[in-house]
Amino acid sequence: MKPKENARANKKNQDPIPNKKKRNRKTDPLNIGFKTPLKEHKNPIIRGFAKTGYTVWIVVMVVGLTLAFVVALFLV
Repeated sequence: MKPKENARANKKNQDPIPNKKKRNRKTDPLNIGFKTPLKEHKNPIIRGFAKTGYTVWIVVMVVGLTLAFVVALFLV
């Protein structure tokens, strides 16, 4: 094979998206690579931060929804 043909053949055989490294608990201690939610994390501190974050986010959304509703009532 010629060098150009060999390079083209290698490009065709490669995946368009390279595989990421497989993560395990040693390389990913915060459990970022896995599909389990942070609210179910083994570490109680991370679990507490996750639950607090979710709760604060819901409160912010409720306040925003209420404010938008009141503004919409005055505009009608």
